[in-house]
Amino acid sequence: MTVEELEIVQRRAIMLQDEKGRITDGKEQGEQEGESRLIMRQLKKRFGEIPEVISNTIGGLSVENLESLGEDSLDFNSLENLAIWLDKF
Repeated sequence: MTVEELEIVQRRAIMLQDEKGRITDGKEQGEQEGESRLIMRQLKKRFGEIPEVISNTIGGLSVENLESLGEDSLDFNSLENLAIWLDKF
């Protein structure tokens, strides 16, 4: 293989890595958005309208934190409990 051919192969490998990274980022973002929507629906059903500041905070949580919130929210008796939980983040 010539030097030029090796450079082309390297560029293609880099492009593939970049594409895989974008796909992974898109999957993670989609998962985060789905988790956030589900939790918001559950909280609205339980407590009624959720203040925008709380909605925005929940929308910014990581998937891991959203999963924890989904479990912990089963123990909340009020929006105040939710607000206290969210103060950790």
